[in-house]
Amino acid sequence: MQQHSLPDPNSVLQQVWQRDYPNTWRVFSSHETPPLSRLTILLIALIFLLFSLSLCVVFTASLQQLSWFILLFLLGFFTLSIFFVQWSRKRKERKQPKPTMVVLPDRVVEYRRQRIRTLAFADISYMRLRVEGYQDAPPSILLDINHYNGQSTIWEIDIAPSDMIAQCILDTYTTYRVQSHH
Repeated sequence: MQQHSLPDPNSVLQQVWQRDYPNTWRVFSSHETPPLSRLTILLIALIFLLFSLSLCVVFTASLQQLSWFILLFLLGFFTLSIFFVQWSRKRKERKQPKPTMVVLPDRVVEYRRQRIRTLAFADISYMRLRVEGYQDAPPSILLDINHYNGQSTIWEIDIAPSDMIAQCILDTYTTYRVQSHH
């Protein structure tokens, strides 16, 4: 196996998450649907309140029943608002970084579910792309990797766009191999 020194994968990821990294790094992150903002939740609740009030006016003959309904509804509205604000704060506190893959000129660093994997190009003797697919599921993009020490590994690229990421890794690996033999 060839000797090489790799910067700490944690520092690579920290630079990426702080958006302070060299332009030679290719960064891929999974796409997540952003949570509803507090303002959106408040607007939805307000629309619900106005809709309920209009229904109540149409179907309620007694003004006294309407005032009790409004009081109960406002109590429920404020209780739900407090719940959503607290839920939003707790969600932000426990939120973890998105799955991330960073393709550097000499390696790949991947973060997923509090696990970090590193693939050093200097350790690889051979790499090839493999696509496995089933009729009912999207294809799996895999990299079959042979290391100089005889070990074989398989990397599944499951961050979208997986085909583009796999091609980027293969291109970067090829460039690394060509440059390291000069």
